[in-house]
Amino acid sequence: MRTEVVKTEVLCIGAGIAGLMAGIRASELGAKVVIIDKAGNPMRSGCSGLGNDHFQCYIPEVHGANIEEHIDEFQHSQQGSLRSKVFIRTWLENSFDILKLWDEWGIPMKHKGEWEFAGHALPGKLLTHLHYAGMDQKKVLMAQAEKRGTRIMGRLMGYELLRDGQGHISGAATLHDLVSDLLEAAVFDHPDESTVQIE
Repeated sequence: MRTEVVKTEVLCIGAGIAGLMAGIRASELGAKVVIIDKAGNPMRSGCSGLGNDHFQCYIPEVHGANIEEHIDEFQHSQQGSLRSKVFIRTWLENSFDILKLWDEWGIPMKHKGEWEFAGHALPGKLLTHLHYAGMDQKKVLMAQAEKRGTRIMGRLMGYELLRDGQGHISGAATLHDLVSDLLEAAVFDHPDESTVQIE
């Protein structure tokens, strides 16, 4: 088995929307970033591989200035039981900035010039899901990540986090399924003792 050591400051495991956005932000803050994905073609992997058409968000000009009702609606949704109120508030408070960014990058977030909220709610309940044309969302996000110098590597399955002498996570071990009977290992290692602060 061939082993390759890849030095990076930030490793994102999974090239979905969250992994790509995390990689983009870390790159913007000056970090050397690698994103790995288990699929041979990360462009079409995961839940967003074939695109996305809705985003749970809060737009003040649509929903009004009171975000509390929106947070309560999120908490009583299917996802709400899996998330803390702090997580929900942070998500919603930042969601409008994210969707404006996506629109600027070329993901059409408006329908005929308007924010369109529909579906994903019971009759009479607050509509929290913005519908948009996100068929090429991963293509756009991957291009934005690569534009910032992020390296995206496919066919790598992360299976173990590596720790330094103090027990801090310092890397990850992955397997690359190159062909059916040959496995390659890639070890991702932090290049030095410096810390990258992600906000």
